[in-house]
Amino acid sequence: MFFGACTPAQTQPTVTIAATPPPATTTTSSAAAALTMPPPPPSNGPKRIPGTSIRFEGGDGSSMHAAVVIKGAKGEQDGTAAEYKYLDLLLPDTSHTVRSQALLEDGGRSFDRLDVELGGGKSMTVFFDITDYFGKF
Repeated sequence: MFFGACTPAQTQPTVTIAATPPPATTTTSSAAAALTMPPPPPSNGPKRIPGTSIRFEGGDGSSMHAAVVIKGAKGEQDGTAAEYKYLDLLLPDTSHTVRSQALLEDGGRSFDRLDVELGGGKSMTVFFDITDYFGKF
C-alpha cells in the first residue's frame, strides 16, 4: 500500500503478489501418502552387521515412514536378531532394554516397533521395516 500524496508526475509503485498454490490434499491411503511424503530422514546408525550379509537401509527408525529397513535376513530368526543387534550397535555405551515389541502393517508392508528403555529413565521407539523376511522361517 502506498501512503503519501500523489502528484501528476508520481505514480504508485506496482506490487506483484505471487499466486499461492493450493494446500496439498490429505488422504488416508498409504499409497497416496507415499507419493506426497518427503523422503525419510537419513540414518546415522549402523549400516551393517559385521561378518554377515545383513545390512540396514532406509531411515532413522523414528517412525514407520522412516523405518530402518533390514536387508539380507534369511528369515524371521535372523531378522529379529538383527533388530536387537542394531540397537546394540546404535547404543554401544548405553544400557538399554527392549520393553515391548509390536507387529504393525501399513500399505502391504510389515513393521516391528520396539519400545526401548534407556538408562536414566529415558526411552526411545525404533521402527523396523521387516517386509523382506516377515513370514519366512
